[in-house]
Amino acid sequence: MKKLPVIFCLLIFITVQVKAQKEMLFKMQYLPNHNYSSTTKMDMNMQMDISGDTASVNKMKASGQRVPMIMQIQSTSKLDTKTGNLSSNNDIPLVMSVTPLSTKITMNGKETNVPVLNNSKKFYAKYTKENKLEIDSVSGIKVNDSVKNVVMKMVKNMQANIVFPDKAMKVGDTFLQTIPIDMPVAGMNLKLLGKTTYKLIDIEANKAYFDVNMVITMDMTGKGMMMDITGGGEGKMIFDMVNSYPSIVHNSMKMIYSMQMPQSKKMKMDGKMNMLMDMQTTVTAVN
Repeated sequence: MKKLPVIFCLLIFITVQVKAQKEMLFKMQYLPNHNYSSTTKMDMNMQMDISGDTASVNKMKASGQRVPMIMQIQSTSKLDTKTGNLSSNNDIPLVMSVTPLSTKITMNGKETNVPVLNNSKKFYAKYTKENKLEIDSVSGIKVNDSVKNVVMKMVKNMQANIVFPDKAMKVGDTFLQTIPIDMPVAGMNLKLLGKTTYKLIDIEANKAYFDVNMVITMDMTGKGMMMDITGGGEGKMIFDMVNSYPSIVHNSMKMIYSMQMPQSKKMKMDGKMNMLMDMQTTVTAVN
């Protein structure tokens, strides 16, 4: 009987060592004749304080505007992607539908439900043999080269687009993904640099579990405004190894920002932002 605890501890040690040495090669990709249904929920809390031009700030307060301003935004959206047959060029045609489901905004305690319009957009694209997404057309939008570039960047940002290392990973390994974004948004120029570190913490039942750490810097300029944002956060990701796609992505981020107001060069808005984001994706084969 005295040998049982020793044998039990030995079995645990062997199991841990086997897990630690198991190496897997990961690759995110679309599969032909599959449906990808993603739901994204976002919960954001913002605090905004205005300083600088005393006369302008007092005018805002006199109009009933409370400073600092407290805003909460909750939104839910869907991204449905349907892939077709593999072409002779080894490309996969696909159709992506982006649909907003609900948006609720609360400003200084006053709640507003934003009406959900039937404005689902469809993106017709192909997934190339080089694992790149190329947009061909967008429903309701005339796509020239400049519009196509903007749309491609937007769609790629909506996806959980992860580039894994070319070599196999084992539990405890990490990799860094750097994403620079430079694109126009609502007449302003957005520049963003995101650095995300993924750490493989477990592999079990055809699922890989990752810890995620993010660092973000961003600035927007245009229309008499200039905005700087810095921050980061942590998260979790579960990668479905059978379908080569993330099934769950959870991120929690904290950011601070500073913005020059368009009303006056002397007016400045400083604030902080906390955001929770959950994305869940179901992948099914088309019969």
